Amino acid sequence: MKRFLSLIVLFLLFSCSETGIEFSSVTIDGGGDGDDVDPTSEVYFTYKVYERTIFRDNWIVIHDENGEILDYTRYENGDELIFEKDISLLTDNISVTLFTHSSFGLNQNFKLSTTLNIPIGTVWDNEPIEPTFSNPIGNFDLTLSNMPEIIGLYVSNENSLVSSGAYTGTPIGATDTYNYTTDQMSVYPENEYFITFIEDNEDFKYHFLEEVQDGDDLMVDYSEFQFFDNYLDVDLPASSYYHFWVNGFEDYQELNDENGYVLGDAHYTEDGYMNEYLDRNPLRIGYLNRFDFYRTELDVIMDSGTYIYNYKKVGDQSTSINIPDRPLYSTVDNSIQNFDFTVDVNYDNYTAYWESDIGTYDIDFVKTKWDVTNPSDSNYFYGVLPDALFLLYLGLDISNLLLEEIDFNLNVEEKIKLAI
Repeated sequence: MKRFLSLIVLFLLFSCSETGIEFSSVTIDGGGDGDDVDPTSEVYFTYKVYERTIFRDNWIVIHDENGEILDYTRYENGDELIFEKDISLLTDNISVTLFTHSSFGLNQNFKLSTTLNIPIGTVWDNEPIEPTFSNPIGNFDLTLSNMPEIIGLYVSNENSLVSSGAYTGTPIGATDTYNYTTDQMSVYPENEYFITFIEDNEDFKYHFLEEVQDGDDLMVDYSEFQFFDNYLDVDLPASSYYHFWVNGFEDYQELNDENGYVLGDAHYTEDGYMNEYLDRNPLRIGYLNRFDFYRTELDVIMDSGTYIYNYKKVGDQSTSINIPDRPLYSTVDNSIQNFDFTVDVNYDNYTAYWESDIGTYDIDFVKTKWDVTNPSDSNYFYGVLPDALFLLYLGLDISNLLLEEIDFNLNVEEKIKLAI
């Protein structure tokens, strides 16, 4: 069998002596050379840790599909955990729970996240793509002249948003036109800039600034702005609110959630923010053909925030977005271990969220959150937490958890959220 690193062994010996914790065969950061591996043993799960783990305790707990505990251990950012066990003791699928504990003063937080129905042999290696951001190499001034009253002005380059906001314009005489001036905008090595804005009763328009240099004082007239090449109309339900954003990418760029030219961003909320301009139906989302890839995301908030539709597509331009009616949902059993429900919508998987707050803040307050992700064809009992965790964390109490929300991933692009 592979063995722990010596430092880990010392730690576990201490933990076992204090709590009676028992650990199975877990190798951290690779362990030995593998020559002494038991031929009847199988690596059934691997977890490469990239998450933030400082200032908190981090545990992983693994159950088989009969609810029996296979392994559990602490982990830290940078660890590679390799779990193995005798083949005869394994089921086809496992469940994995990530457990974290943090405290501030006399207050405690527990966060648990469980994923069910994971095939044995699975490797979790979700190394994040780090966005690239350049350092400024100077500044430039920008004036938009002879403009209508505008909102939501966005200036971006290929790496990120450079400037945004609702700007106050300077009126031009007695007309309904304005000049908008923004000073000391950063110049980056990627010095092509995309300007876009939305005006009342009009669609987003755009203009490119090319070869911007340090010290430039640039002026763009309203007549130089153009409409987008293509628009996607999205019919919105009555009394709904929305937030959409679209980014464009060149073919040499990594597609991620941070970079890209901002082609559009609008947030219409119930509190009236930008209400006059953004209360529109259908919603129009614009695209330019010059980009190779796009990230399109839309949130539609309905029923006073208790029903939310999310659309996210990375790749080609979106050609159709159809917002479904709220599904008919009913809870049969709202406990975590035996959670069951009925719903009249097809979905790939779901995540259900439970939460509890007990005690008095700054005296004995404990907040616990637990989410469980489950494929649609699985409904098995995943088991209970190890007794050792309850011994280590005396504030841990899962008996008061209440079901708060359930999210259904309808497909790779669409998700709906239901408050319970």
